[in-house]
Amino acid sequence: MSLKRCITGKAKRGKTDADRAKFASDLFDHHRARYDGRMSDADADAAAGAAVIRILGEQLVRRTENAARTRRIADDIVRFGEGYRTAQGEPRLGRALLAVLNRDIKDQTGRTNVWSRSEAILRQAHAHLGVLVEKYRPHIGGFTRNVMSQRNLIRELSMETTGDAVAAAAARAYRETDNLLVDRFNAAGGNIQRRSVLGGLQTHDMLRVMEKPRDEWVDYVLPRLNPAHMIDDSTGLPMSAVTLRRFVEGAYDEISTGGWATREPVFAMGQQTLANTRQFARELHFLNADAWMEYQKKFGAASIYDATTKHIHDMAMDIALLEVLGPNPRAMVFYMAQLIEKDAAGKGAKLVKRARKDIYALHRDFDELTGKTAVPVHVTLANAMSATRNMLTSALLGSATIMALTDIVTQGMAAKFNGLSAVRVWVNV
Repeated sequence: MSLKRCITGKAKRGKTDADRAKFASDLFDHHRARYDGRMSDADADAAAGAAVIRILGEQLVRRTENAARTRRIADDIVRFGEGYRTAQGEPRLGRALLAVLNRDIKDQTGRTNVWSRSEAILRQAHAHLGVLVEKYRPHIGGFTRNVMSQRNLIRELSMETTGDAVAAAAARAYRETDNLLVDRFNAAGGNIQRRSVLGGLQTHDMLRVMEKPRDEWVDYVLPRLNPAHMIDDSTGLPMSAVTLRRFVEGAYDEISTGGWATREPVFAMGQQTLANTRQFARELHFLNADAWMEYQKKFGAASIYDATTKHIHDMAMDIALLEVLGPNPRAMVFYMAQLIEKDAAGKGAKLVKRARKDIYALHRDFDELTGKTAVPVHVTLANAMSATRNMLTSALLGSATIMALTDIVTQGMAAKFNGLSAVRVWVNV
């Protein structure tokens, strides 16, 4: 009897969850199709069954490890919250749990939080990116530097040889950095499969994507993807045509809604936590450098330098979220909110109101860290404070902007004295 018949029988008798049974059955069909016509039906059933058992076993191990990791982190957060005291010696659970995400208001906890962890990871990553940052960072005024070499960098990242030594060195530095970050992400309970380096290097202009109907955008993207690198995480194999199209449609939904299409992950079969995958839009693996550049020209929002640095920044934040909050950070934040609510229950209206404010701040801070906050909490206040900052800057600095131009002149004079071209020095400012 094949494994699929066994799974179907158990589902009918109520001995296994229907969603899990469907997942295992679909997984069997996916693998069975690979062997169809290459061996006998009995051998194909056996090979597909063995693959399903292996994959389900690996997933079970990963889920068990991540469940234990989540429990350890939750217990650590509870202990920290119970032991937290304000400068006046008052217990304040809400403020303590806010300090798990960001710096404490008095910076007195000495605890690593998500923000500080991400900054530390980012600095370590930047230390490995020396040549890329040095050669491709924007000019003063934000103008793109070394445009042709940046295009060569894309080709080098897609394993093409361009003869550009700078681009080759920058590509090596980026690949090494990306590998280090992937290793750390997976060590924290993640599950990133190593594929093309260009897979993580996308920036999307939400408005330009929104201008196209979903089917038109999907039809444009699909021929430019590398099917061999578009792996189905549930099977470990390249996606089928149907699965791939569904995946790209999910990418469109995520990009066109600014991430709100996947805003509320839940603990259920078929739903993905941060540990299992990153966002759809970050997992589009293009066929080659030309396909990547075509997409970026039509729907992208940044240069290759901006794309690489943004990817490193996003990875640093994702790793920090996993290490500090566990495999499902948003679920942990909801758990923390419940701790605050329970702590205030039955202690009077004043503490309940304060708890509600702390819970609101917790969710807003988490959305800010993960890039989900599209607008300021209070737009009018934000605009007023921005105007005030500009006025104070102009009043305090006065003619500093004009005086700063003399630095450029001084650099040019120093270059002349040393037999160098002043123009070349200014170009590289």
